[in-house]
Amino acid sequence: LAPTRAGGQEGAPVQLKQTAIITDGYGDRLAFTPGGLLAVADGYQVHFFDGATKQHSVEARYHTSTGELRVSDDGKVLLAGTLVVSGQDDRFKGPAQTRDVFLPGPRRHGGYEVKKSTWSTDGKLSVQGLGYRPGRCKNCKGCEKSYEGPKRLVMVVDGATGARLARLENKWLGPMAVSSTQIAVLDLNTLKIWNRADLPAPEPPQEGKVRGNLGGASSQKPLAPVLAVKEETTGWLMMRFSPREERLAAAEQQGWVTVKETGKYATLHRWQAHEEATSALAFHPTLPILATAGSDRKIHLWNIEGKPVKLATATLPPSEFDNPRPEDMAFSPEGSTLAVSPYSLDRKVVLYAFSN
Repeated sequence: LAPTRAGGQEGAPVQLKQTAIITDGYGDRLAFTPGGLLAVADGYQVHFFDGATKQHSVEARYHTSTGELRVSDDGKVLLAGTLVVSGQDDRFKGPAQTRDVFLPGPRRHGGYEVKKSTWSTDGKLSVQGLGYRPGRCKNCKGCEKSYEGPKRLVMVVDGATGARLARLENKWLGPMAVSSTQIAVLDLNTLKIWNRADLPAPEPPQEGKVRGNLGGASSQKPLAPVLAVKEETTGWLMMRFSPREERLAAAEQQGWVTVKETGKYATLHRWQAHEEATSALAFHPTLPILATAGSDRKIHLWNIEGKPVKLATATLPPSEFDNPRPEDMAFSPEGSTLAVSPYSLDRKVVLYAFSN
């Protein structure tokens, strides 16, 4: 452990200690509610834990793992993939309403399906990456060959109505992140930025019109980014804005981590944090600390106030299956707990106590 605190002062070392393993088969996507409950997306359910003790679950009509899990700033809306769960408070216990904002249904002659998605924390925007799926009809085998539209789309969807607001100018479905003012998407090796203020206002749904139907989206003129920055990258797997949105961090293949400022998106730091792929990261809610997790089963805490300094390291518990890769990680609201979900068939969620 490094002999400095997060602020760079001499003192007791930062510590990261494993406290519990949730072994009930849950894992995938993680988020904490403002009250400190851990929400875990697991296929067609979202489970809530107080520490390692499951409190209750919410049934989902659609798969929750097509995108990152979010809890709105007021704690009353859970955002899981394309699913919106509304509750009376941040415990989501009792009657909870679920609705899907945008999930194209199967089409006889082919169509789009959601491959990945993310939400703004205010719950107003969903950004979704869609991939074209060929038709399954028996009588017209040329569906895929005759289709001339884009094979990939990035759409911005209004969280309240499900109406699509814009198609973003993008060719590849890279990691996505949304701040209170901007949308960031990696397009191959180019980071593209859009201002939320440039999005059109949502139109009221028209009677008889299927909400979420792509319709003419393939011919819709895409919205150009306000900024495009070429990146030195081995391939980004995840990106996150910091709590105050002055930083954007990206987890890369081959163990690299990139931290950028969010003015002109210049790179502040880029370093090899893990021996294998860095697959998940999380900002501490109040301190200049970035947590990273990699396929080497290591979890590192970094002070990113200046040049990145490693503060603490922990090792994920062994898995019954090969190559568990951390899929997601999240700090509790006060920053005292770090939850990590390794990606493996046992899908354990590991809890760590953080002390500074």
